Amino acid sequence: MNKNRLNDKWLRIAGVLLVFILNAVIEVNYIEEWNLITVLRVLILLGSIILSWQVSRFLIIYFRRKYSLGKHLLQRILFTVLSGTVSVALISWVAGISKYIVKYGTLKGFFESPGQTTHIGLNHKTLSLTIYKIDFLLGAFSFILLFIVYELWFFIQQASGDTKRLYLAEQENEELKKISLHNQLEALKSRVNPHFLFNSLNSLSTLIEEDPQQAEHFLNELSQVYRYLLRANDHDLTTLSSELDFIRSYYHLLKIRHGNGLDLIINIHEDYTCYQIPPLTLQLLVENAVKHNVILHDKRLIIQLETTKHAQLIVKNNLQRKQTRVLSNQVGLSTIITKYRMLDQPEPLVVDNGQEFSVTLPLLNPV
Repeated sequence: MNKNRLNDKWLRIAGVLLVFILNAVIEVNYIEEWNLITVLRVLILLGSIILSWQVSRFLIIYFRRKYSLGKHLLQRILFTVLSGTVSVALISWVAGISKYIVKYGTLKGFFESPGQTTHIGLNHKTLSLTIYKIDFLLGAFSFILLFIVYELWFFIQQASGDTKRLYLAEQENEELKKISLHNQLEALKSRVNPHFLFNSLNSLSTLIEEDPQQAEHFLNELSQVYRYLLRANDHDLTTLSSELDFIRSYYHLLKIRHGNGLDLIINIHEDYTCYQIPPLTLQLLVENAVKHNVILHDKRLIIQLETTKHAQLIVKNNLQRKQTRVLSNQVGLSTIITKYRMLDQPEPLVVDNGQEFSVTLPLLNPV
């Protein structure tokens, strides 16, 4: 719970009204007739109660923020109660003086007034207390009571906040499970994507007639791709080196189809090849780039892979979006983001500036 904010609006309203009513009942017993002076005295009473509550509330929150609950607990209670008691007593004294001036038009005689001293019988002895001592004792009692009320209020809100956060965490966990299952299904589909397989076989058929040696190389790359696809989801992470080997084979298949219209530039520092990323991350990003952009000999799509000194992998491509609408279910990026979230890692940063599309991926746990 944020200690700088406290949701106690209705507590303050109800508390001030209750204290005002109790004090007003006592005040009414000393009222001989209702007039403008009487109304002003009642308003001063109400103002002093509101001010006392607000000052007390401020002090309680201030010292709660200044001293942690586990450490300096006694200091917090001591400073809070002392400062609160003195503050409430001062406000009561000022309110008492103000009511006296409103009633008599002068402060003369206030300190000598018999009403400023109370006599209490105690064990056959008489205890004389000035109004200042009484206000101080009442201030201490009132503030301690208010302090207890706010401590309970903090506890209730803290418990309520913890319960809400637990509920939201459970909901988010369930949602992540659903997304994970959905993405696993999509990943399974992508392993045997009939569209990709059809294009690859069609390219292979053409190569067999035109260049048997190139066809054999193409078939080897195709088998490497599908071998990697079939075992990709066996582990949550794979090394960047393995992903690069796979993406080179995958790119070779794409290169046969698109020729000089497609380029893949790999600028990966050797120190980061032992780092890890979720499997098929590069394939999903490269596939997205190919799927959504025009690829022509005179309008080349350039995909770049590079690392930064902060152990990040950047995958970017120039933007030349297709004019016709491409059917997309946004599985690629959402799959990657979900995997990072489930690994409790920072999410990838996606940037589209109209000229270039880039995804910055944190590299994880070097092996």
